[in-house]
Amino acid sequence: MSENRMRARRIENYKEYIRNILSNRDIDCDETWWDSEEAQKALNLLVRAEKWEICSSVQMGIDSSENFLFLKFTEDSGSLLAALEEEACRLADMPESAEKNIYVICIVDNMKSRVFLERLFLSAEGKTIKKNIRKEMKAWKGTVNFLYILDNSYNEQDIKLTSVNRFEFIQMPPMKCHINWENKDEAEGSNRGYVTSVHLHQLIDIYNRIGDKLFKRNVRYGLNEQLGVDRAIKDTLRNNPGEFWFKNNGITILVERPDFRLDRVEEVLLEHISEYGDLHFSVINGAQTITASAQCLYEMEYDLKECKNKGEAEEAAKLEEKIRQSKNAKVLLRIIHIPHSAQAAESEADSTREVNEISVALNRQKPIKAEDIAFASPFVVKLAAFLEREQMNGKRYFRLVKRGEGNIARRTVDLVDFARARKACAGYPGDARSKGTNVLLSSRNDTGGEYSFQDKTIFVPEWLEAEDEQEAEIFEKYYGAVYFAVRVADFYGKNVKKIITDNPAAAAVLQNGKWYFTTYMVQLFNGYRSDYSQFTDCFELIRDKLKDMMELFAELCGAAAQLSGNYPVLDSNTFKKDELYLLTRNVADVSRFAQIVNNSLEDDEKIDLVSYREAAAGDRRPSAEPDTQAQKAPGGGKAKFIKLNNGPAERVNSTAHAMVKTVQYVLDNYPGHEKEILTNGTDWFTDDRARAEEGYGYLRRSVEVTGSDGKTYWVGTHSNSVVKYNQIDLICSLLHVKKHSISWIAIDGKTPLFSW
Repeated sequence: MSENRMRARRIENYKEYIRNILSNRDIDCDETWWDSEEAQKALNLLVRAEKWEICSSVQMGIDSSENFLFLKFTEDSGSLLAALEEEACRLADMPESAEKNIYVICIVDNMKSRVFLERLFLSAEGKTIKKNIRKEMKAWKGTVNFLYILDNSYNEQDIKLTSVNRFEFIQMPPMKCHINWENKDEAEGSNRGYVTSVHLHQLIDIYNRIGDKLFKRNVRYGLNEQLGVDRAIKDTLRNNPGEFWFKNNGITILVERPDFRLDRVEEVLLEHISEYGDLHFSVINGAQTITASAQCLYEMEYDLKECKNKGEAEEAAKLEEKIRQSKNAKVLLRIIHIPHSAQAAESEADSTREVNEISVALNRQKPIKAEDIAFASPFVVKLAAFLEREQMNGKRYFRLVKRGEGNIARRTVDLVDFARARKACAGYPGDARSKGTNVLLSSRNDTGGEYSFQDKTIFVPEWLEAEDEQEAEIFEKYYGAVYFAVRVADFYGKNVKKIITDNPAAAAVLQNGKWYFTTYMVQLFNGYRSDYSQFTDCFELIRDKLKDMMELFAELCGAAAQLSGNYPVLDSNTFKKDELYLLTRNVADVSRFAQIVNNSLEDDEKIDLVSYREAAAGDRRPSAEPDTQAQKAPGGGKAKFIKLNNGPAERVNSTAHAMVKTVQYVLDNYPGHEKEILTNGTDWFTDDRARAEEGYGYLRRSVEVTGSDGKTYWVGTHSNSVVKYNQIDLICSLLHVKKHSISWIAIDGKTPLFSW
């Protein structure tokens, strides 16, 4: 294979390894980073490394919830640790790195290099450097984590298991034991299974030769495994190798080449592989057994070499005996043969689905994660059953599936995407972007022994409590736009790199604003209502216009940021909060979106779009005075005095205090409109105690007020001054509050900050 072709293949493999690690570890990032010019350049540096090379996630253009350093290692020239410390500290020192941990992903050619690096990082110098890096992250108690990828550039060769007797295999379906009878079950294309025992070191040797490509079909590749399990595997192999077979669940290998046969007496040919070529077999269960055992065996060989170098003959002899015994350890092996025909696309899709189902089923016997608990919860069980039933009845709903099984074309949505989309529908794009799986799916074990979700904005109690005849109505109310949001977000991720702009603010919005845009689309096409009962999914109608709308939204969002004066820098952290989204939503020129949407549509297809201010005002009769926008100080500021209804100035503790007093004044003097405020101010005004106590978004700091109906409400104050001005502006417009009746004043007692 030519050098250029080999390099190109390695780059594609590196991308796949990194994608799997990010996905399976619930680390959120821009899902199209690998298409960027920065990523291509950085990956080229890594694959060309002669001794070692380090690249950061910033260099690679990965904007994620964690920081990464990618180390390609072949050998140490003596300066590796110092360079690693320098790069890690530089990464931790960046403003956007606050609250991020650092993952060092080490790409090695073989197990010897991995063991060398592990020992280097555990050395006194390695520990000092790790300590120095953590000092840079002291403010948020960040951690440094090391992950390993084994990528070996193997040559053309046979991959086979030896010292096995084909007549000792258990076969499924069972072989007919009649001489000269043709076994009809051997029909081409049928699935088969074989069970036997093999020496564990043979599988370790295959892993060392091939690397992590051996696990390409394993749905749990790259997941955090239990350290206790690793220790138990190593301890058994090191000290009781004869017991290994009894204490391990075994290994499962999937073989997909059609011509696989047990046609040799004392060996099994898994595949004849080409130089660094694709594999048609994979370990789909038991990856942790192989990697932990490989670590153990190569650690002992590393220690043996050290002992010999030091002249410690007695210790070396003990280690040699341990290694010999460990290589005699056996493990249960199951081979599943699912012939994969490359000729038929439908057959390939069915084969992939079947393989994934087997891999998922085998790997469910592992540590329980948030998603596993979520799928077993009464809420999701009920929702999944409802969606399945409605699909059977002809409704164009989606189906809920586990991570990795989602497919837009098949109308399936994984639970994490569902949660993010519902966050967008509820008006929380910051949470949709920034919250990890464990937070989104966080649950608690109730006294009845059942799990309930913490985030009631995603998992609305009203759905769980709905009777059968109410389910469709409640589903539409809260989840009627979820699939639309999923599709918009998916389109954004696949197309955002195609939009080129020379406007730095707009470029920052495009890079980070997927959930801002998704939230705006959902709200725009639902008239900014929180009830989605009347929502019409127009995705197919607007699909060809979405790129233009993305570009326009980026322009308007960037302009809103500059106008407010509160965003000197737009970075990923800006979009983890909702403030800029609300500013953009409140001032966006909807006529420009309407022009894009309705261009070339027939009259009966055209969609009426309104601005947020128009929607908030609703169909109320106009007051005697025409509505005018509130007067706000351009840069915001802290309120220290407040004047209500032309009364005397009262001192307040903060702008948040001014906001609470203003809301209470409006409730007292314009009674009977709590429901309207709840509908239009859903992100910062609530009558739900549980939601206020959980404290998401603006409600992270909430204060009680009393409505004109005598009920208790909560006002969320976790926002900056400009957002508070807009929120008060909203309810004043909504209820037609008397002009010149509200003023917030700065500490000098003269400078107006906000007036209505």
